[in-house]
Amino acid sequence: MPTRSQVRKAGTILREYGAGHALFDQDEVQDALAVLVAYRAALSRPPFALTRASMGLRSMASTVGVGAKVSQRLKRVDRIIEKLGRFPQMQLETMEDIGGCRAVVASLDDLAALRDRIHTVWGAAITRERDYIAKPKLTGYRAVHIVVAFDGPTVEVQLRTRRQQAWARTVEAAETSSRTHLKDGIGDPATLRFLRDLGDAASMLDRGEPLPERLREIVQAGADPTSGIPSEKP
Repeated sequence: MPTRSQVRKAGTILREYGAGHALFDQDEVQDALAVLVAYRAALSRPPFALTRASMGLRSMASTVGVGAKVSQRLKRVDRIIEKLGRFPQMQLETMEDIGGCRAVVASLDDLAALRDRIHTVWGAAITRERDYIAKPKLTGYRAVHIVVAFDGPTVEVQLRTRRQQAWARTVEAAETSSRTHLKDGIGDPATLRFLRDLGDAASMLDRGEPLPERLREIVQAGADPTSGIPSEKP
């Protein structure tokens, strides 16, 4: 595991390099990249927080009787460097979402039950919470993000319903085909508007609300984020 000072220096170098500033030679850049790769990889190995968080999520979902699909992931290296560039004041060692785990549940009620349990069990470890269901992103993204810090680096815990997860997969597929950053609101305006409408439709269905004609037509047009998603618990 690289030291905190090594990680901070690597983040500074990679931020400047990504921005096109010729402040460092290629050897320095390669050394910084190696530090980032080592730091990123270490987050997923015991006893670091990512393993603890994903195991804890499974246990808590079982305790409250919620069927949840739990997964964990490490943020891609290119995404880390890109994020450092977008947030000049952010330091690599304090980036909250390099390590992340996710619980996908059947309904908003299940999500609320698991969220309450997380606060009961991990309350003292929670450093930040963002409710993108109450206040969706402009892209249409919805989920609850809870950042926890046990010992050392933080982990971002994402809670999503199945429809929210299906919407996110739709966006990822569109990103891949268009080679744009739709997640960040960058891309063709018509595509972004379409995805935002799909997110609104999925949200209304999660709440048990009927879709207005405009959204029904959009969902029927394709890329339906609710197709193939059963309403019952697994």
